[in-house]
Amino acid sequence: MVVDFIQTKSCFNENTYEYIHNNNVIYTAYFDRRLKEGLTFILQRNGQDIITLSGKNVKLFHNLFKSEINSKNNLYHVYDINEQNIGEIYGSYEKTESFYYKCKVFNFKNIVYKCYRVCLGKKGDFVCIYEGGNQIALIDKEIVVHNNNDKYKLYILDEKYLFVTAIFALYYDCITHGNYGNNAYNSKKTSIFVTTGKKLKEKYDPQFKDLC
Repeated sequence: MVVDFIQTKSCFNENTYEYIHNNNVIYTAYFDRRLKEGLTFILQRNGQDIITLSGKNVKLFHNLFKSEINSKNNLYHVYDINEQNIGEIYGSYEKTESFYYKCKVFNFKNIVYKCYRVCLGKKGDFVCIYEGGNQIALIDKEIVVHNNNDKYKLYILDEKYLFVTAIFALYYDCITHGNYGNNAYNSKKTSIFVTTGKKLKEKYDPQFKDLC
């Protein structure tokens, strides 16, 4: 399953998004700075709010000398239509024998997903989403951005992972590529990054897209 995740508006008070599959808009999303303190993003189906992501972009201290890191970076809570907390997403670290590397943890309805950003220069900017040891989705971001509107393709192994991937993609854009308060009409920006850590790069499977 392949879904286009497109930012359709980037302006001072509002960002909007669409998720498109087979030429149909299956979800929309928006961020409105005027809603409340902090950052709140809303995922919608057929114009109705179904998921709220709420949090603040606050980087907490991590003690890299401990074997386990328990602090949560850029913590967002996930609420359903009844305002029940059904999950959380946050930045963390994983430890190898010699160093740590960053990941995002998505605990959704008591299932834990881990998400790894792997940047391969001009080949692309990717996020690999895993459940346990199995990859279930890949987020592929376009490196050329027009008018501050980011574009992604979501490669999803099975439709049952669509909702999880859609929620995380929204979080990922607002945390990593959010252009809050920036108007950029008729602009073009190219961003190229390279991941150097071997273990982290191994999270990217170039064959995964063919499975979707």
